[in-house]
Amino acid sequence: MSPCIYQERAQTGTTLIEVLVSILVVSIGLLGLAGLFANSLKSTNEGYLYSQVVALTYDMADRIRANPSAINSYAGTPPAKLAKDCIRKVCTPAELASYDLYTWKQQLEAVLPSPTPTITVKDSAASIKVQWQAGGQQTNTFQLDMTL
Repeated sequence: MSPCIYQERAQTGTTLIEVLVSILVVSIGLLGLAGLFANSLKSTNEGYLYSQVVALTYDMADRIRANPSAINSYAGTPPAKLAKDCIRKVCTPAELASYDLYTWKQQLEAVLPSPTPTITVKDSAASIKVQWQAGGQQTNTFQLDMTL
């Protein structure tokens, strides 16, 4: 049998320091990744809201084009109350414009935070503008100019 030889080695702690440094580097990388993920979610949400505004604004432009005799009735801001339900009853062009504006405002409020829709009409041209709050104090705007 060979005798057991025990040699004592001096411990310097370099392995522990290397582990701590690598944990620090990994944690900084994970913090950066978390920030990137948060920015990605914010951008995705803003893109979704913008695409919804574009679709609803073009829908309103199509409604105006479908009811050209009442183009001046579309001017201003949408009404707060529905005067007449044009789905169940026959409406005049002006009543249909009021119905279109009311339903458009309801759709915008269902999708956007604090929407402010306005339509300006001059001769046979209309400008549809939607503003909404997103991300605190930032105000976003989409405007569509159209002619009949």
